[in-house]
Amino acid sequence: MTAQVIDFAAAVAQRATRASAPRPASTPSPAFNLTHQHAYWNGASGIRYVHTVFGLLDCPEMPNANIVLARRAANGRAEALYISRVERDVSSLNLAEIRRTAALLGATEVHVHFLAASAEQRALIEADINSAGVQGTFGVAAG
Repeated sequence: MTAQVIDFAAAVAQRATRASAPRPASTPSPAFNLTHQHAYWNGASGIRYVHTVFGLLDCPEMPNANIVLARRAANGRAEALYISRVERDVSSLNLAEIRRTAALLGATEVHVHFLAASAEQRALIEADINSAGVQGTFGVAAG
């Protein structure tokens, strides 16, 4: 292990210079992009679960989460094809599972509920939304 001596005055000045410099346009990580649409899927309990909507090809690697795989009907409404959760220890395996299942079903969107704190809570949310029926209730709010 090595130590490095830092001149704090120089570091603060360098940081201020970087903050004021024009930044190149960059694309934020899709998981944290606040411009995504959000869908609200209702469970049989009446609880509304907010989901971030991703296009299938734009979906980022995924932590453990609840998912609804959907496609748009001719009238523009989202049709749920599959309601489940991903529970792999590796986020890239969760994404691979999502894309494989979506391709088999013809889904074009991935609706992800990131807010469940545990595997047990994700299982309860999955059961609640599934109990409401595959069509569920869908609402869109711009992010």
